[in-house]
Amino acid sequence: MRQLLSYLFITGALFIATAPFIIATGARACATQDVIQQASEKRFGFLKSITKIKDRWQIKINYASFFEGDAAEHAAKEDGESSPAELSGIYIRDHNPRLHIVALASRTEIFLLHNLEPHRLTIEQFARLMHGDSKGLPAFWGFPNYIKAEEGLPCQVTLVRGEVVKIEQVYLP
Repeated sequence: MRQLLSYLFITGALFIATAPFIIATGARACATQDVIQQASEKRFGFLKSITKIKDRWQIKINYASFFEGDAAEHAAKEDGESSPAELSGIYIRDHNPRLHIVALASRTEIFLLHNLEPHRLTIEQFARLMHGDSKGLPAFWGFPNYIKAEEGLPCQVTLVRGEVVKIEQVYLP
């Protein structure tokens, strides 16, 4: 299966697109970019909640393995599942639904997708949205159904020294 990898520059933002998997990310340089490049780890998962405890934000996330293309075919066969190519070309393996509690860095960048375009939110805006409050946010946010989906918000988190420095919503077809 041939993989399509493209970088699309749209309205000052960068999409990293491996069809049909899209991650929202910002193209502008930021204070955390230097830290991210030092020693970071990117993990896919389903973000279940965000809370603030003693002036510190934390998320609950169920990490899973994300496969696409030939790797998706192979992983699906290993798990005795049908071919992911028939559906979307991706396969998600979640053998351990355990929730992990992870702290957010004070300058965590958060990008959510709207019409497949990334939009940056502050931690406070994201927390309000996750709790069903879209007041003060652009009108198009309304109350996205994916936020309260049972499996959680599909995202990629970037961790540095055990703290989340970036959350990027992942579009799953």
